Amino acid sequence: MTIKLLVLNIQWDTDDDDTIAQTLPQSMEVEVDLQDIDDGWTEINSVICDQLSDETGYCVLGYQLQGYGGQ
Repeated sequence: MTIKLLVLNIQWDTDDDDTIAQTLPQSMEVEVDLQDIDDGWTEINSVICDQLSDETGYCVLGYQLQGYGGQ
């Protein structure tokens, strides 16, 4: 089962560069295939952070989630 999550209030690791931080999205959509998750929340967090980082090139310090769909 694949779920879609809305990642909100993303805190990016920009080394306190406010100019860069202002150009990065505050929310993004990610998809997590729960069938690929073996290790619970830790692995889900890694999948989310990897997707966000792959999309923007910046690491994530924190975020909030909102679920809104599934397949």
